[in-house]
Amino acid sequence: MNLGDVLGVGKLSDNGLELIKLIYPDLAQPALKKVGMALETVLDLSNTILLPLKLMNEKVRMNGERHLKSYQEKLNSYPEESIGSVPPEIGLPVLDELLRVTNEEIADLFTNLLVNASLIEKSKFAHPSFIHILKNISVDEARIINYYKDQRNMPILVINYLKSRENWQGEMIGISEFFINLDENIDLLYKENRSFYFQNLSKFGLFEDGHNFPHSMSSVVENKGAEILSEEKRLQELIDNEVTNENGIIYSLHDVRSHIYLSDYGKEFVKSISVN
Repeated sequence: MNLGDVLGVGKLSDNGLELIKLIYPDLAQPALKKVGMALETVLDLSNTILLPLKLMNEKVRMNGERHLKSYQEKLNSYPEESIGSVPPEIGLPVLDELLRVTNEEIADLFTNLLVNASLIEKSKFAHPSFIHILKNISVDEARIINYYKDQRNMPILVINYLKSRENWQGEMIGISEFFINLDENIDLLYKENRSFYFQNLSKFGLFEDGHNFPHSMSSVVENKGAEILSEEKRLQELIDNEVTNENGIIYSLHDVRSHIYLSDYGKEFVKSISVN
């Protein structure tokens, strides 16, 4: 009889069983059976990414244990009959990242992806391309993703301010962006990087820009009316002061209102990192 069966962790090979003992020292946990069922194939192939060797490093092992305990706890909330086998193309790179990632917010997104890949009904949402996205985001970008995960129908509103030569139909020059409802909804570590974060996440296809503001968010705009007027006054004074430095050229201030919302691809990504 397979030792894994005796301990309740599924039909693991000797290689897989030795590896799971490194990650979960207490094999007697009843809930560990679901982990064994889900990761059976992945653990058997763990040598392909040198996982056993990496786990010999104490700091790496402790980091991985913390994140994989979270995975176990989340998986335990689902009935055994809903657990499937994680595809190696998802499980192997995610396990590798969970050993490396130290930030809990980013690790939680990887963990959620692994949970969904473990579930028969939700595994269709776990696509390998989403791993690349999670590997290339900052903590602040993880917080942006979490906002859209929880508030899918509440876009971020933005006013793009531009200037152009007065009475001239030439190119407009962008000078500032004003995010109306970002700061009170997302606690960013580096607020000055707002624009870059959305550019980076849009590069992955997660977001799209919509013209103007949705009517459903008119109250949000009204509440920020004083701040919007103050920003426009500041920018108008800024471009007025440029006249003396640019041969008397007069500029006009323009504003373009838009909202940032999840693209269809972004909605599929959000499904992959959302758990009940």
